[in-house]
Amino acid sequence: MKKKLTLTDKYIEILKYADQQDTFSLKELYSSVELSKATQDFVGQLARGGVIFYRNSRLSYKGKDVESFKITKDECFQLLEYRELKEARKSSKTATWFATGALLVSIVGFVFTILIHYKVL
Repeated sequence: MKKKLTLTDKYIEILKYADQQDTFSLKELYSSVELSKATQDFVGQLARGGVIFYRNSRLSYKGKDVESFKITKDECFQLLEYRELKEARKSSKTATWFATGALLVSIVGFVFTILIHYKVL
């Protein structure tokens, strides 16, 4: 079963797609990232307003003028921060397992020391 994406997840998917492309049209973006019509309209408004993308140029595609966009620097940094956050979460899980293991080794060592101490006396 496919996980339903939240608006934040869709935003990240849009940024990932835009980051992978040199330039792209909104039609290419919509066909690559599954968005509802309302979300497509919203992203189109943001893109044309220069909020999440900036206009690179107008391309001629099959006799039609097509707007070409690039990702803005701010969105590149947001995507980088998102990736760093995911990596930090992964690292913190690993660190938690190592800390738990170290604590268990310490407890076993402490109990072993007490048992040896009582056997010696």
